[in-house]
Amino acid sequence: MRRILMSLVILIIILAISGCSKQPPRGLNPVETVQYYFEQWGNKSPAGMNSVLYKKDSIFDFREGLRGLKNIKLDSCELGERPNDWYDAWYADPYDYAVVNTKFEIEFHPFDSVMANGTYHWEFYLIKEKADSDWRLIMWGSG
Repeated sequence: MRRILMSLVILIIILAISGCSKQPPRGLNPVETVQYYFEQWGNKSPAGMNSVLYKKDSIFDFREGLRGLKNIKLDSCELGERPNDWYDAWYADPYDYAVVNTKFEIEFHPFDSVMANGTYHWEFYLIKEKADSDWRLIMWGSG
């Protein structure tokens, strides 16, 4: 009985740990990667949002952007014009990079977010580290 109980505890721990990290679908193109990010934002899933980010040592903290979220709607998401020069401070010499332009509407419960309700136009910058790597978001902001 004790052995069964111990096995059950270990199984619960393994399931809890595996539930903390979310793996995005493989093989997404840049636009699909950004769409997936917005889907996870709408689901209020920091793990899902983090799963498509390039990260070295830290995980982004999305609690402020999720707190009070009522609705987010991605109106447009399309490949943008690539800059001629890549900004090496973000990532030195990526295998490939892309820009995705978005327009989205977001609504929060009153007094519950650092972002204002409204329509935003953001550019998302993505990289591929190697030919067989998936696209990862590395930077975004208003464009």
